Amino acid sequence: MLTSQTRTRATTYSTMASPSTTATLDYSQLLPKGQIEATVKEWLDDDMPSFDIGGFVVGSDVKSARLLLKSSGVFCGKPFMEAVFHLLHCNIEWKEEAIEGT
Repeated sequence: MLTSQTRTRATTYSTMASPSTTATLDYSQLLPKGQIEATVKEWLDDDMPSFDIGGFVVGSDVKSARLLLKSSGVFCGKPFMEAVFHLLHCNIEWKEEAIEGT
């Protein structure tokens, strides 16, 4: 049974999570920072156990790429992409609107 105090608390929580406030949150803050790079390193070790045939094909020239979206959606995985690029000694630049979870 809900008391008036419980109903007030529920109303307060739903007001705090309104769409206008969630658009400014950076959901990457919810991820364990210390584990992201270790997890990505394991992924890379699995993908490239002894030699990198893709790296051989591409060579060591500087390359650039763009991530394009066909339609609007939720952008997820930015901290993991940043860790991959960091571990592979590559640079990554984000547009201002590239915010995790938006």
